[in-house]
Amino acid sequence: MDSVDCLESIYSQIEAGIVVANTIPVRVRADQVTLKPSADSRSRKGLFLVQDVKAGDSLVLLNYPLVKTVTDGPMFRSKICEFCSSKAEGETKFNVCSSCGVNYYCTKECLASAWKLYRKKECVSLRTTRQAEDRCGGHLLIDSKLYRSAMRIIWLKFSNTMIYGEWSEVLEAGKLKKGEDDSDDDLKAMAALLVRYSFTTLEVRLSLIRLDKEVVKNAGSRATGKEVLWVDPFIAGIRQSPEANFRLMVHDAQLQIKAEKDIARGEEITIQACT
Repeated sequence: MDSVDCLESIYSQIEAGIVVANTIPVRVRADQVTLKPSADSRSRKGLFLVQDVKAGDSLVLLNYPLVKTVTDGPMFRSKICEFCSSKAEGETKFNVCSSCGVNYYCTKECLASAWKLYRKKECVSLRTTRQAEDRCGGHLLIDSKLYRSAMRIIWLKFSNTMIYGEWSEVLEAGKLKKGEDDSDDDLKAMAALLVRYSFTTLEVRLSLIRLDKEVVKNAGSRATGKEVLWVDPFIAGIRQSPEANFRLMVHDAQLQIKAEKDIARGEEITIQACT
């Protein structure tokens, strides 16, 4: 099964309702972990190992996180496929979407698959935003991976690709308050801009979207590489600790955790808060 078929399979399971709130989603490798109440009451979920691991061992935690968007700036976006994350070789650049002029795809098949899953309305929103920015002489929103990630989360919901259980994960991630941070106002302002520039025919209530800092920052930045932002609300609920026993890594279309020390079966997985 290639990356496109695999990703479509994940989304078809989501559409079929296999993913249920308060359970381990299908995209999470349930053979690696089990879900129990966390020892930390502030954590939304507790993930516990089902096997011993040695320091340096890596486990695949997630296949195809819920939302992925290529990093800031057209220079980088032109070298990475928005759908499958393939990288262009040498000086080669991928083809930009002729409709939105923002996202790049390595093949027509990836473009068609993205269109089927989430792109139809998102593409219009991106084009609307880009045109509004062109009139103002800027491109800050379009080049922001946080903005594009938030937009994708919303359109996955309103296109019925993200079922209620997944949407609940996003909302719950937005309710988490793990530390003092002044970025709330920035994210709320971004939500307001989403409504203003991208949803002229669709009423979106900020209280429903809940684009708090944890939805796009804590749920994403902990799994961030230099090139691709992986956003997944499941990660936001995992117990955090300054002395975490695992660190997060991104490899191809997988989110992995690497053991910082020997860890016995039955211990709770902890990760460091985002920086």
